[in-house]
Amino acid sequence: MSESNFLAMTGLATQALFAALLAVLLGRFFRRHRRPYLREWSRAWWAFSLAQLGALYGLAQQAELP
Repeated sequence: MSESNFLAMTGLATQALFAALLAVLLGRFFRRHRRPYLREWSRAWWAFSLAQLGALYGLAQQAELP
């Protein structure tokens, strides 16, 4: 695995982690304040986190190719 590929994978993993943390935080705010937009924002951040994990998986598969 090249260094640039490793850095890209590290960046994607970090973005996915912090997006998931923000989604959890917004979900807790929704439970407390019952504002519908907080639930939608939480779901959007979960979707972004899953997209980053999918990109990370794609890079990991690409790194295994000869």
